[in-house]
Amino acid sequence: MRGPVVADAEHNFVQRWNLARTDPAAPPWPDALRAGPLPWPERLPPACGDVQVQLARSLAPGLYCGPTPIVGARPFDSEAGEATILVHYLAAIAAARRTIYIENQHPGQHPVLQALDAALSRGVRVVMVVPAEPMPAIWHAAAEVAELARHGREHEHRYGPTFTQLAGLARHPGFTLAALARTDDHGHHETYTHAKLCIVDGAWATLGSANLVDLSLERDHTELNAAWWGGEHCLPLLLQLVAEHTDVAAADDLDALERFAAGARASRDSLLRGGPLLAGCYALDPATYARRPPLTQAP
Repeated sequence: MRGPVVADAEHNFVQRWNLARTDPAAPPWPDALRAGPLPWPERLPPACGDVQVQLARSLAPGLYCGPTPIVGARPFDSEAGEATILVHYLAAIAAARRTIYIENQHPGQHPVLQALDAALSRGVRVVMVVPAEPMPAIWHAAAEVAELARHGREHEHRYGPTFTQLAGLARHPGFTLAALARTDDHGHHETYTHAKLCIVDGAWATLGSANLVDLSLERDHTELNAAWWGGEHCLPLLLQLVAEHTDVAAADDLDALERFAAGARASRDSLLRGGPLLAGCYALDPATYARRPPLTQAP
């Protein structure tokens, strides 16, 4: 990043660094003198280039106290915390008119999935790329929700509404849940998706550390994302990613998601017949996500 946004990144780093120095479980290394504290940024870099970039954060209430941001930056209420990454996601999804492309380690956070449902209902195409074999915590949560569901009590689980909302997206023909994988002479190979990326209408994008889960988006963990605007910068990234995952070049964002969905479903059908992946992705069933082994592991 270059330009004024660098001051926000620097300020965030100084906050993180100086707070970490006070953690008794992680004393300064190699010693207190060389570990800081770091000085606060005092200047706002001049504008650079034609890309609008904004940082967004998730911060727990009361986490950072100290000097106010440098002149030109917005005030920050440390006692209230911050959830602007979630604000960005919800606003961008609500504004979507054509396409939403997501890559994330988690299959969704409940309000985000609700927003996606509303977008799909108005005709927006959505592709969500997740790991076919998710992290253990997701497996465990899905199993707990499934057990409660046997007694009609899935709503009692913290993530019950999330899995229910994810399953409900399957009713929309414009929704594709998919995983990345490849087939070669040695068999099928899953690609674990660890990205935290979203591109809307090929004109807005966010990339950073926040997973689509309440811990990352609702004032719990400390996260940082950068969002940027402009089709001349966002659309090429979308087309590059879709070409990488499908081996097919697309003309625009609608074409890209249509080709992705078609390729993912064709690969899924091939796997179900005992055949190979036809490209670098395959479709998943939202209703059984994290409850069954990946199709690439089928005997």
